[in-house]
Amino acid sequence: MTAALAPELIVSDFDASLEFYQAAGFTVAWARPDERFAYLTLGDAALMIEEGTSADYVRGPLEKPYGRGINFQIIVPDVEKLREVFVNATILRDLMDKTYRTGATTRSFRELMVSDPDGYVLRFQQPLA
Repeated sequence: MTAALAPELIVSDFDASLEFYQAAGFTVAWARPDERFAYLTLGDAALMIEEGTSADYVRGPLEKPYGRGINFQIIVPDVEKLREVFVNATILRDLMDKTYRTGATTRSFRELMVSDPDGYVLRFQQPLA
């Protein structure tokens, strides 16, 4: 099954990126190793990684950090466990509790914001009661 939205991230080192995302809890739903491509899932979240710059949608030179101006919010069951996994990763925002207005109500999360090997920003959130 595919997600309704699955961003495809161009990566500079497929193996390093795959290792990073698997450490974060993503699993490989399918892959095309000869194309250095994988479709990854974590709960209801999905993303694709592909090494190279030949894709038709690459609109300009890729310079690190990739994905400037965007962060991917991913709901996880245990964000503190991920903090232990990412001890050597680039932590952009360490564990903190945040409350967001969602219309007339609010929702609270414990979150951790990290950078993947190419600079894409991932915001892992654990819903709080």
